[in-house]
Amino acid sequence: MNIKLDENGITIATLPELIETLIAEFKTIYGSDINLSQDTPDGQRIAIYSRIAHECLVLVKKLYQNLKPEQAEGLHLDYLARINGLLRKENESDSDLRRRRLKTFENASQSTIGGIAARLNLVKGVTDAVVYENTTNETDTLNIPPHSIWVIAEGGGNQAIVDCLARNKTGGTGLKGTITGKYTDQIARADGTVFDVVHEYRFDRPKITDISIKLTATREKANEPVPIQEIKDELVKSLYRIGENIKVTALYCILNRIARAYYVSDLEISKDSNTWTSAILNADVDEKFTIVSDNIAVNEVVT
Repeated sequence: MNIKLDENGITIATLPELIETLIAEFKTIYGSDINLSQDTPDGQRIAIYSRIAHECLVLVKKLYQNLKPEQAEGLHLDYLARINGLLRKENESDSDLRRRRLKTFENASQSTIGGIAARLNLVKGVTDAVVYENTTNETDTLNIPPHSIWVIAEGGGNQAIVDCLARNKTGGTGLKGTITGKYTDQIARADGTVFDVVHEYRFDRPKITDISIKLTATREKANEPVPIQEIKDELVKSLYRIGENIKVTALYCILNRIARAYYVSDLEISKDSNTWTSAILNADVDEKFTIVSDNIAVNEVVT
């Protein structure tokens, strides 16, 4: 059973691990021939103890995560945002408040990658934006040309993004991207006449990947069905940024918060429904993961 708090964060045991541990302890005390099936008093006692212990562990992990602004929710996030002088707006979601808090740190920068990214995220309609930079004299591993940047923006109008780049990109910096747009500078001559200088700017949109999820949900009570749609709805609420990986342990935490008369196991995720992982699904730097209900398969087990 893996429960620890170290320099890498907090790790808690899963419900199946707790059940296995209690079964082993009961057999040590009462003998290996003890009947611990779910329809016996001892089996039900183990299920109850495991559930209580697991809910306590999930609560402890949640409290730990709420210490980090990037993971805090609700009132915990409000308290942390106030440290930075921010108050939640009416009907503002947790994700929007987190994003606004991050922007307050980056907006102070001038002519930097962080500053460009921050200003892109303030463009009307933009929901996410990242900027990658190659400061070397050679094309890098992301295929960014020398001394160039690669802007990837989701949402917002093409021209609005081009205008933002024109106002914030430093001169002489190249751009990578398949989407192009023009920005016109009007330059005044000494005699008062004006001439136009047209600049071309490039950027890309993220590639959206609807991931696939499969899992097993085991009933703790044979006559109480697993709320499969509730499981799907809760997973669909998960939002990811451009280039953000998905950890299976994070999905377990989401489901463990709502699980009452069942437990989840064998959770795996995939980009293509062929290659599956039970650890981390890595996103490409220009990729954004989404979860849709139709791509979630729940195998309900009745014991």
